[in-house]
Amino acid sequence: MIRHLIRLVWNRKRANILVLVEIFLSFMVLFAICSSGLYFYNNYSKPLGFSHEDVWVLQLRPPQNLMSPETREEGVNLFQQLLRQIRANGEVEHGAGAFVVPYGESHWMTSLGLNSRKLPVSYSPIGLDFEKVMELEMVEGRFWNETDLALTVKPLVINVTLARELFGSESAVGEVVEFNDTERKVIGVVQDYRHQGDLTPLKFFVMAPHILSKPTSYLYDKVVMKMAPGVSTGFEEKLMDELEAMAPGWSFTVQTMERMRNDYFKKQLSVMAIFGLVAVFMLVMVAMGLVGVLWQNVTRRTSELGVRRAKGATRNRIYFQILGELMVITTLAIFMGLVVAVQLPILGVTGSVGNGVLASGFCLALVLIYLLTTVSGLYPSWLATRINPAEALHYE
Repeated sequence: MIRHLIRLVWNRKRANILVLVEIFLSFMVLFAICSSGLYFYNNYSKPLGFSHEDVWVLQLRPPQNLMSPETREEGVNLFQQLLRQIRANGEVEHGAGAFVVPYGESHWMTSLGLNSRKLPVSYSPIGLDFEKVMELEMVEGRFWNETDLALTVKPLVINVTLARELFGSESAVGEVVEFNDTERKVIGVVQDYRHQGDLTPLKFFVMAPHILSKPTSYLYDKVVMKMAPGVSTGFEEKLMDELEAMAPGWSFTVQTMERMRNDYFKKQLSVMAIFGLVAVFMLVMVAMGLVGVLWQNVTRRTSELGVRRAKGATRNRIYFQILGELMVITTLAIFMGLVVAVQLPILGVTGSVGNGVLASGFCLALVLIYLLTTVSGLYPSWLATRINPAEALHYE
């Protein structure tokens, strides 16, 4: 039966080529959608590596030229006074300076080397107590303290993914690496810290102390604060008044990390929703097109199908013949899609999407394309069974 269906499809290859191309393109769209959806779901299901609950982010904008050589020391001292004032509030459990914060717009990249090998890493210069604010989970070692900052070889903390890449199953604590063209000592390893958001993949990540006393150092532009449970947004006005009184000319804005997370999801999901709606609209158009093309093919084959009915073929056999031919064409389109899909990892165009996600996306797209073509072929196949054998004699 299958061999007979393949022969029928081959004999009508010119008429079936349009259907084949339509199904192939639809399959590739489904493959992209399914793989993307599984990729983001896989990322979302992994732990973030930090806690965003009860965390506020204070944005600081000092006057221009505050960090000029003449006024730099004054600017550093004023920032430290502001930080002490923030920590002195009973509503604030911990506070720390930062440049790169979760769900923020900034993202720093640099390289980390070991034994002539260099890896691109995400980088965040942070202040003391940052790990307490974000509730980072230490896997081994510890975070630095004031004493570590006075050492000749400055400390470094890396995430688990980077530690395994560099040192495998061996301990990373105590190892010396090259970071920003200087030697740094790894003193701790934290769980993977996905500061770019819930939908992002695991990346190599490095945390290093930002030393304000260095002549070339910039002032922190953010302070992250771990708030006591139950603190209302009314505390924001009190905090702003205190800081503005201490630092005239500075501007301050506060935002909860929970709100930043919500904004992040709105932005990401709105983009995905737009692409999803476009894809769904396209698939609906393809399904309608398949119905039209198959309907037309059935009409053109009235004489052939009528002769089969006249020779004793039952309506069920005609019905499953039309559907079977469509399944053969769909299988050929899927095979073409498989050839393309296999090339993607080889060409390196899949980025951080793993082979497992691609394979799962392919299988899901396969099920959906068979479902789509089956539903599209139901009505044309039913029409084929309505052909009266007498019509074949008319065509002949």
